[in-house]
Amino acid sequence: MRTSQNRAGLLVPTYRKTPQIMANLAYLAALSSPNLHVWISDCSADREKKTYLDRLKNEHPFLKLLFHKERVPLYKDVAASLARCHALALPNVRSTISERYTSPLKLFDYLAAGRPIVASDLPAIREVLTDQVNGLLVEPGRADVLADALGRVIDDRALAERLSRKAFDDADRYSWDARAGRLEPVLQAAEAAA
Repeated sequence: MRTSQNRAGLLVPTYRKTPQIMANLAYLAALSSPNLHVWISDCSADREKKTYLDRLKNEHPFLKLLFHKERVPLYKDVAASLARCHALALPNVRSTISERYTSPLKLFDYLAAGRPIVASDLPAIREVLTDQVNGLLVEPGRADVLADALGRVIDDRALAERLSRKAFDDADRYSWDARAGRLEPVLQAAEAAA
């Protein structure tokens, strides 16, 4: 990964294993580009995870880690934060919930941000992202693979632009209005059948 002004933006899900993945990712990113900023945004109230992230920050003072530990007060602040990043990651880990029952709301924000997305290759995420089309999908739980994919979208401007453009174009399909429009006929049919 090159350039001194890049920030790989990472919104950390509340899964217990994710901070260790972020620690490894931050370390690998720092080795490949000492000036790369890895922004870990954590808005959870999980005290154990906050303690871990604080310890990570203290153990790796050479890394330029930016932690957002308070709840984001306004939606526009989320959009502004994502706009400052050159790449966005959604490093969900393999679990029954993340594989079958999740609707990754962060991912919809990522689409609208118009930035290249690197995400875990999980069924719920594949419903929205197609590898090499509107994002890059990587093996869940592998910080090295995640770091490599982030490096690709940071180093390859043509790839980043292509993925970003398609992701942004797809964002409208996942707006609240669009989703409600798809659900309304289903609910009406269920009501009529009852």
